[in-house]
Amino acid sequence: RKHRSSKRIFRAIFSAFRSGVLRGLFLELLLVGVVAYGVCFLKAEGIANLVLPAMPLTLTAPAVALLITFRTNQAYGRWWEARK
Repeated sequence: RKHRSSKRIFRAIFSAFRSGVLRGLFLELLLVGVVAYGVCFLKAEGIANLVLPAMPLTLTAPAVALLITFRTNQAYGRWWEARK
C-alpha cells in the first residue's frame, strides 16, 4: 500500500534534496543558475542584447539526435538481454 500512496510524490521530491548526486553537482548547478539569472536580468533591463547564433545548433542537432537514439537503443537492448 505504501507504493500506492498519493503522498509518495512529495516524498520523492523532498528526498531529491538529500541526493548525493544533487549534493555533488550543487556548485555547478548554482553557477548555471547565477549565469542564467544574470543573462535574463541584462536582457530585461536592456543593458545587453545577447544573441545566440542558430547555425551551430542547427548543424549539431541531427548528430545529437542520432547519438541519443543509438544510446537509447543500446541500453534497451542490454536491458532486454538481461531480462531473458
